[in-house]
Amino acid sequence: LNARATVYIGPESVLSTRGDIVLTPDPYGRRKGAVLPGGTISVFGNILADTGSVMDVSGASGVLDFSPAELGGSALPGVTSGLNNPLFATTSTPMRVDSDGGAITLTGSEELFVDSTLLGAAGGAPAVGRLLAVSVAGFFSNVHPPARLWVVALRLTSRGCLRPPRE
Repeated sequence: LNARATVYIGPESVLSTRGDIVLTPDPYGRRKGAVLPGGTISVFGNILADTGSVMDVSGASGVLDFSPAELGGSALPGVTSGLNNPLFATTSTPMRVDSDGGAITLTGSEELFVDSTLLGAAGGAPAVGRLLAVSVAGFFSNVHPPARLWVVALRLTSRGCLRPPRE
């Protein structure tokens, strides 16, 4: 038999590839950079993820400053630029940027017991949450019955996370 090694995710474990804002220094003090999306968590094997563990691939949200040229406006400064108005180089508009959530893939070889909190919310309204893929590969023989996948009582919260229902 070629069973994969057992994976145990303890009750205080946090697996996180959540998005983040990465700011790049700017000589004019503007908030430049990127808002990164959530990443990917992939777990394979005989999986036991205990109550209290968290897997988080949520997106992020942040405010970045954009010049008029970056927003599709004129790249040329006005006639009064730099004399009685602030320099054109420092003209910017703050805008909220939201990133997508990532993906969680859980592939059980023979066993898959997950009582984790799974988070994959979008960073904000225009972005989207992403993918939860769950499967049991199993092995088949005359001795072992086919693997089965049972999803028991999950609820999607307003924050985009899956949790067992309240008792």
